[in-house]
Amino acid sequence: MSRPFRHIADERLADLRMDERLKQAVRARAAVGRRRLVRRRTLRLAVVMLLLLMTATAFALTRGFGLFELMGTVMPHFSQVRPEAEELVRRDLSSFSFPHVDVAVREAAYDGRYLRVAYSVIDRAATAPLEEPGTDLTSDREEIFRFVAAQQDDIRWTTLDWAEVGGEHVNPLGMSFSVAGPNNGEAITWVQFDVRGLSLPDTFTVRLPLRGADTPHELDFTMDKGDMRHVYRLVPPPDKRIGNYIISIQEVIISPIRTYITAHLIVDPGVPPQKIWEIADRWMSSATLADEDGGNPQRWTDTGAGAVDNMDWVRISLPDGSFDFEDRIVDPEKPVTMKVIPEYAPPDVYPEAFRFGHSEQDFILIPFVKLRSPERDR
Repeated sequence: MSRPFRHIADERLADLRMDERLKQAVRARAAVGRRRLVRRRTLRLAVVMLLLLMTATAFALTRGFGLFELMGTVMPHFSQVRPEAEELVRRDLSSFSFPHVDVAVREAAYDGRYLRVAYSVIDRAATAPLEEPGTDLTSDREEIFRFVAAQQDDIRWTTLDWAEVGGEHVNPLGMSFSVAGPNNGEAITWVQFDVRGLSLPDTFTVRLPLRGADTPHELDFTMDKGDMRHVYRLVPPPDKRIGNYIISIQEVIISPIRTYITAHLIVDPGVPPQKIWEIADRWMSSATLADEDGGNPQRWTDTGAGAVDNMDWVRISLPDGSFDFEDRIVDPEKPVTMKVIPEYAPPDVYPEAFRFGHSEQDFILIPFVKLRSPERDR
C-alpha cells in the first residue's frame, strides 16, 4: 500500500498492449477516475479504463455511500441502474473489530455476471473523516494516502485480489475504488468479482480475504441471489460479415445493473496483428448499444478485448538486452478470433432490438428475444 499505484499498475499491466490512439479514446471517454485491472488467468484483456490513474474525485451525496453510489465515483452515470436492481442488494452482511479498525461488509449484489461488494474500514481512534467524504483515496497523487490504522491490522482496505464464492476461487475483474466515508476515520471500497460460470445455489457463502489467509470467519457471510426474474439472456442473432471479419454475438445478459455483451470478431487469414487489433479497438473503444434506429444509446461503463484463438502474446528479447511483448499469429492460414466484452448502463425502457456497432456500416442488430435465465443455463 505504500507504493504509488502507477508502480503496481506497471507490474500488473506489463504484458498489456494499448496504442496511443486507444489511450486518447480512453481519455475522451472519461475525464477523471481510475480503473483497476485484474486479469483472468486464461484471457489477456486490454481494458479501456486502464489509464485512468488520475487525481481525486468527489461525488454528490444523494442517498449516501451505498454500492451503486460508490460505482458512480468513477463517472456519475456508472451508478445508473434500474429500480429492480435494489432487489438484488443485501445489506449489513458481516463485521469484525480488530485492534485498531472496525471492518464491515455493508452491501453486496449478485446478478449472475458479477458479485459486487462494498465494505467499510474505520479507524476507531480517528476524530475526523480521512478526507472530504467521497474523495478518492487511491489515485496516483504525489502524496498517496496511507491508512496507517488499517496497515497496522494488515487490512486490505483498497481492493482484493481474489475471493471465495460458494467455495470456488474467483478473481476480481474490472473496477475497484476506495473513497473517504462520511464517518470519522472511514474508508469505503467497492470491488466486483467475476462469477460467470459458477453453479451457485440460491443461498451461498462468500469469503473475502480482507486480512489474507487469516481473515476472521466472522467476516464471512451468507447471501441469497435475490429476485433473478430481471436477469436473463437474449437469443444471439446470426453472425454478420463486415469487410474482412465476421462478428458473432456469443452472449447478451440483461441485468438491472448492466447490459453485458460478449462478441467474437473472427478475422480473415492474412490480416496482420496490428490491423486485427485496430478492428478490436474500434469495437472496444467506440461501439455503442442503442435502439434499432440508433437512438437512445445506453451509457458505456466498461469494456475489454483480447485474443482467444490463433494469436499469442509472446515475450521477445531486444538487442539492448531488455525485453518487450508482441502479438504473433499461430497459423497464418487460419482466422484469428478476438473477444470484446463491453458493458452498458441499463436503459429505462428496453427496445424491441438493440443496435450494437461503431459506425453506420459496422453494426449488428440483436432482437430483444429472451433465451433463458443465466441461472437456469448452468
